Formats: sequence, structure tokens, C-alpha cells
Amino acid sequence: MVNSMSVYYHLFDMPHLTVVFTPRERFSLADKSLRTLFANCALPFQLVVVEGDAPEPYKSRMHEALKGRPDVTVIRTEGYVLPGRARNLGLEKATGDLILFIENDNMIRPGCVERLVETAREYPGGLIQPWLWEGRTRHYDWSASEIVELPDGSIDILPERTPPIPLDETPRRVTFMEHHCYLITRPALAKLGREDEELNTREAVDMSVAAWRKGVPVILEPRAQVDFKAPPPVEREETDFFHFRWEVGRADASNRAVAARWKVKNMPDTYSFVREQMLRKNQLTWSLIRARDLVRKIWHRAIGR
Repeated sequence: MVNSMSVYYHLFDMPHLTVVFTPRERFSLADKSLRTLFANCALPFQLVVVEGDAPEPYKSRMHEALKGRPDVTVIRTEGYVLPGRARNLGLEKATGDLILFIENDNMIRPGCVERLVETAREYPGGLIQPWLWEGRTRHYDWSASEIVELPDGSIDILPERTPPIPLDETPRRVTFMEHHCYLITRPALAKLGREDEELNTREAVDMSVAAWRKGVPVILEPRAQVDFKAPPPVEREETDFFHFRWEVGRADASNRAVAARWKVKNMPDTYSFVREQMLRKNQLTWSLIRARDLVRKIWHRAIGR
């Protein structure tokens, strides 16, 4: 837990913080996500909420969670928006020296925001990433991957070149970030610029390679922790948005755009990734797939593969 006296002391000289809260693929957890932020962050902050054309009942539940909160700006859009567009819209209204981006299906644990802010003091030109939980395991460990530049100027993404980071370790520089939740400084934003608003996947690869190219350090802070709540379920009222987010044709175009921009030789398999996202819509289907994968893993271990 963050030392409360340390937090109190630094309130007098801390940079101004803006939280930009955006939709990812659903709306049904947005109000709960906001409540965990309010309950578990002791620091003052400006809040910018990108509503993203959320349908009822989700819109009303978000506004109920926001009732009585100071310094809140709500951005409404005509139609759904992809994550890059949502973050750009929120950034236009942000006044803070530090910007904390949170997607609306993440639950903030106590002390997380304070840890991120403290680490940003140590890395004033950086992007600070919390430890992301998905259930009882860590969300996909990009920290174990590296980028290598090839003689022809293209790049190769090498998985698991460094050992996974222990939970109790102090902040460490990594190569890859995730958009679920991260804090970024103004100097880092000045180097990275606005996000590509047309991407519906591989935006983390896009920003990570940009940070690598432009000298923006990506710092993993294992003591700052967030729970990412992946589907299932996807409720009926949010199904259209879920389909909009993971449309296969757009995903293919996104993959090709990122690969071309940075000359990436081995982009991850986007079709399989998006197909997996779509299979998460149904609880029974996803449970059967998970059970099948577990049986395969046990079998491979049993035969020594």
C-alpha cells in the first residue's frame, strides 16, 4: 500500500492530474469502473469521460456514478468511436501535466494511481504502465518481448526475450505498453502525438514501436495494480458496439497499416486474435473453449511437449 503520509506530503507539489476515461468494447462495467477509481484514488484530478454514444441503461448508470463529482467533463459522440479516437477526444479537454488513460472495463486497486504518479516523478518523460490482472493471472505479458532493428531498417518483434517481471519488483523499463490503463507525461505526449483513430487492433504495437523509435521510456510499475475485466458476457444492448470494435475487415486494415508504418516483419496474427474476441461474447462458448485449451495444455505436459 502507498504510504499515506508520503501521498499527503506530495499533494502540495504534485503535478496536475487528468484522468481520461474511455470505452473499450463494452459499456456494462463503466459505472463500476468509475466507482473503483473514486473509491481507491486519494489524489485530486480532473476527469474527462468519453461517453461514446453509450446506450441505456449504461448511460444513466455512468451519470449516476458521476453525480456530485467535481471537475468532470463528459464528451458525447454521434455514433460509436474506436479507442484511439476516444483518447484523442479526451486529450483535447485534458488540462493536466499527467494524463491517466483508463478504459471502462478496468477496476483500479487501492494505491494504483498514487504509485503511477510517484513513478512518473522518477521518469518525467515517460509512459507508466500498471500491472494488469486478468482474473487470477497476469494479462498477456508484453514485457517479455523485445524489438530488434534489422539491417534493412525493418523491425522484428521477439517474444519472451527477457524473464517475466516479478510482482514485488520495483519499476522497470520495458518495450511494450498496453492501452487498458496507463499514465503518460506531457513530454512523452509531445513526442508521440495523436493516436491513429482508424485502428481497432494492434494500437498497442503502434504506440510501443513509436515510443521505442522516439526515445519515450515505457516503465512497468508492478506495485500499481489494475483488474482488467474481459468478456464474457457481452450484454444485448452493447452487442452492436462490440461488433463495431472487432470488425474483421477493419482489423486486417489496422494490422497492415501498423506493419507498413513501422516496417514490422512479423506482426502478430490479427485474424486469430479478433476471432478470439468475438468468441468471448457467449459465456457457454467461451467456457468450452477454455476447457478445451486446458485439456490440451495438460496433455502436452503429460507427453513432454
